[in-house]
Amino acid sequence: MLNGEEKKQFLARVQVLAGIISAVFVSVLAVVMALGIVHPAIIVLASILGLIAFASLMKCAVDVCRKQIMPSPSIPSGCLQVICDNYPLVIGDLCKQERLTIQELRQVLSILGGSGDLGLENISIDLRKKLDSFGWERVVQSCEGSTLPSLDDELTRSCCLYFLKRFIDLGPKDIPISEGMAPEVYWMSPGGLCDSGAVAFSYVGWLLSNVITEEEYDLLSASARNNTWKTEEVQRIRSDIVRRCKDLAKTQNLWKEVSSSFALSHDFSFFRHGMNWEQVQLIKAMPLGMVKLFGDYENMGRIRGLGWVTLVFYFYPYLDESSPKYDPGIALITYRELVDEVVAISSGLGYHSDQNFDKIVIAIAKHSLRGNTASNPQWVYNYFWENRRAQLYNYSGFVRGNSVFSD
Repeated sequence: MLNGEEKKQFLARVQVLAGIISAVFVSVLAVVMALGIVHPAIIVLASILGLIAFASLMKCAVDVCRKQIMPSPSIPSGCLQVICDNYPLVIGDLCKQERLTIQELRQVLSILGGSGDLGLENISIDLRKKLDSFGWERVVQSCEGSTLPSLDDELTRSCCLYFLKRFIDLGPKDIPISEGMAPEVYWMSPGGLCDSGAVAFSYVGWLLSNVITEEEYDLLSASARNNTWKTEEVQRIRSDIVRRCKDLAKTQNLWKEVSSSFALSHDFSFFRHGMNWEQVQLIKAMPLGMVKLFGDYENMGRIRGLGWVTLVFYFYPYLDESSPKYDPGIALITYRELVDEVVAISSGLGYHSDQNFDKIVIAIAKHSLRGNTASNPQWVYNYFWENRRAQLYNYSGFVRGNSVFSD
């Protein structure tokens, strides 16, 4: 949304361009008449063509003005609340009053934390104006003596799609390449591309990440990928890990959700997926609410077991901060917002849908701040199931055709 001053600037530019275009149109018509071209039919035709040209130029003028004056989307409300809850009050006030983008906040925190070579002399003119307007010294003084948490870590713990993007980015590059897949497809797939596997960040993945040591993880990962899973040593270690997972699951009231997963060897698919220890630690740090979101909707959609890869398949272009398509409304939606939104729209869809996947897609799309096609829920629904259905089913066949599941 534009503030009052921005609206005035926008309207002023449109009025100026409209005046210029009108003057050009009248001048052309006057020249035509001055040349003696006064036949009524010619004048009518020239007028019609002129009006069409006028309308086209006006549309272009409005688009140009909008692009020039429209600021980058600021931090969405749910994410802004996360920032207010975890940073000094002045940081939240700065974000609200000056409508900082997440990229600008990242720069501010970098300067305050003294990390890297970034200083006030290196930031953009727009950000410098915002800091001057708010009072940079006020920010510095209010944060003095405070330990500012990592923005990446706070967003990862609260924003579900930010978590998935970071999980993908941290993954080894060679494994998706060897499987002939894009990283965002491979890392969102069932563990190890196993037919009956679970995604790595499901209930089982979270339990495993919280009970294993790095040494155990390295040993079992190598075993799962080198076909030595059934050796006596591996099974002994695995049994002990499953016992620890069971104890943790019971303390968190999760055993009902995961009791069958270990019988299906979902732990095998977790270790076979090829994650590095950083990815495992990322899963470990997930709050239980996000774990439940990922676990409860793991089998959403019309292709069982591929709910999250299908979701990211579409929304991934909007998650990259360096991309012109980046949409903070989508990229920074919190897991609490997503859960609440799904509940709210469950009984309000304008068309038949009994798929949780459809509800999540629409819930995410409604949070778009870019005004792109992703913000049109009905378009998203049609796009998925009419235009990409064949690709998704082809991928489903690829996974099942290359399954390495073994008990």
